Amino acid sequence: MSGMRHRLIHGYADISWIRIWETVDQDLPELLTALEALLPADDR
Repeated sequence: MSGMRHRLIHGYADISWIRIWETVDQDLPELLTALEALLPADDR
């Protein structure tokens, strides 16, 4: 995540928008599931 942020902040001209979409489409749902598991049951 920090590597992606670094690229977005410091390498804007070289960003691969396809890679950004792949990350959102493929990796974000898995991350959200993992983070939801850390929430107390009444906050889900």
